[in-house]
Amino acid sequence: MICPVCKSDLPVLSRVCPTCQTVIDKQDGAPDAIELADALDTEVIQIKKLVHEAQSLKLGGSLWLYILIAGVFIGALAAKTGAGLLWILAVAALVVAFVVFRRSRSASVADRLSDHKIAYEYGITLVNRFFRGLPEMSRFVDENAKVVSQAENAIAAGRKRSRLVGWGIALAEAVVCAIILAAVPSREAAALKKAEMGQAFPSDYDGQIAWFINAGEPQKAINLYLKSEYNDEYVGAPKRVELCRALCQAGYTPQAEDFVLRYCIGKMQDLDCATQVAQSYLTSSDPEAAAVFVSKCTGLKYKSDVEKLKKLL
Repeated sequence: MICPVCKSDLPVLSRVCPTCQTVIDKQDGAPDAIELADALDTEVIQIKKLVHEAQSLKLGGSLWLYILIAGVFIGALAAKTGAGLLWILAVAALVVAFVVFRRSRSASVADRLSDHKIAYEYGITLVNRFFRGLPEMSRFVDENAKVVSQAENAIAAGRKRSRLVGWGIALAEAVVCAIILAAVPSREAAALKKAEMGQAFPSDYDGQIAWFINAGEPQKAINLYLKSEYNDEYVGAPKRVELCRALCQAGYTPQAEDFVLRYCIGKMQDLDCATQVAQSYLTSSDPEAAAVFVSKCTGLKYKSDVEKLKKLL
């Protein structure tokens, strides 16, 4: 620019002639250089502020995802257990996740960066239109361009880090929810368990033995015998045979085998107990297991019983 009074060259960013101190008005239709520079500086400062915000770990942008996973988990839990209240909670969580998602998008760092970049680029357009080729303004634009470029890269790196951490937490949440869901019994299993628990526990020995076996607790049935008055070589002989028969009929032949080898061999009616196990293996088409079991029954009370047992094979 040229001073209209003394015709001296004027700095682009000055509104006062340094030679004659004349206040210079703006060119017709042209923006004021200082105001334009101030406006560009303002946008650059705002972009710099976004750098610090983006580099600090922000998980708020992933909050909607955490709520969504929780809603899906509650819904799956409702489907598995049939709890009506859980369906209401699941729908509420999905609605909240949608609302949070919309709000997080509208106030994201990326959107605010975009707004400031639009204003900044518009200012650069004005510079190129009215101040093209002026060294001072060119240096000003170049310096700010570097700052904006560095800020964009820093913001992108910060947002990437926050996304990675956010999605990692979401994955961990999903895994925990899946483990919990797998551990929760289904509606049918819970009803069956409730029905079983609702049955009165028998007060007599035979009833308790049957209850434990039907409940899938063969070891508890064996422990009950061992603690009972029937755990005697002579008095308990019939009860040992009955227990072996009940275990084999319920499909607990390995448990019956262990019971016979540990607590029946060498006692009265040990042949009858061993016979129940051997016949159970043979009935289930497992002659090899039967042969292995018989080979272990060398300590029967009567030696002749060993040969009788071998004849079953």
